[in-house]
Amino acid sequence: AIRMKFILEIPLLMSFAEWVWTTDSQNGNDNDASATAAAVQLISPELCVTTLPWMTEECWSQLIAKCLGIAIIVGACICKVPVIVNILNSQSCAGLSKTAIYGEVLLLTNSAAYGYLEGHPFTAYGETIALLIQSMVIVLLMWKFSSSSSSSKSDDDDPKSSQQQQSTTTTVRITATEQYTACFVFLLYSAGILTLLPDNLHDWLISSCWPVLLYSRGIQIVESYREKHTGAQSIITVGLNTVGAAARIFTTYKEVGWNMVLLFGYFLGFLTNLIMLLQIILFQTNTKQFLQTLKEKKQD
Repeated sequence: AIRMKFILEIPLLMSFAEWVWTTDSQNGNDNDASATAAAVQLISPELCVTTLPWMTEECWSQLIAKCLGIAIIVGACICKVPVIVNILNSQSCAGLSKTAIYGEVLLLTNSAAYGYLEGHPFTAYGETIALLIQSMVIVLLMWKFSSSSSSSKSDDDDPKSSQQQQSTTTTVRITATEQYTACFVFLLYSAGILTLLPDNLHDWLISSCWPVLLYSRGIQIVESYREKHTGAQSIITVGLNTVGAAARIFTTYKEVGWNMVLLFGYFLGFLTNLIMLLQIILFQTNTKQFLQTLKEKKQD
């Protein structure tokens, strides 16, 4: 391969190269010395920079993984905005499962804490922080509109419409006690796992999320199937989540390695998001009719 060693003298270039092409195993997270030596031979900042643009396959795949990681984080910053807009427009969280929303906060909290505690590159888990913030906003909106949804049900004179609206989980009034308790438990739990959790239990943060993921997403999937509409869910949000989960499988392998705990979790996320995406497409006509009816009731 052609070497262009003069590139090494360009200011800040090597800092960028080390950020892109220093693998997790080279940072000392791989206990297998032979695997580390092999990784250095196949990919290193100096090798990849001096062979631009004729880099090896390993250099290109690592660069693509970093770019995908950044793209996932950028996409995650606006991923749940359509859901938030839908909630604000309809003044309701109808179609969203309270269990699924709470479960999403737990999943994202564990994922963000795991990446931080394990010292993974920020591009390997940064989207979980952005999604966590947006999920917390959705929780606050659910709390805000739950009481108004509850009162609107009691004023509805149409039995069929009332029954349809009552069937969504977020129409149940959420008390102040539940809200304060949820905040206290969240703060206590977050502080506990960040300061007290032993290193040998870090994998538990992810593996414990598998049943929570299946249950919370399963509740949402079953509810959408039963109601034959998806309420305030957004095809943009679920679509980005599906694509992001698929891309994250690749970037996790490239940046972290064969971490089966993470990879299996992202596979479950991809599978459940794909099912939710298909439901949104299948029930889109019913969803439009439901949201229009709900909007008219709010105006009355």
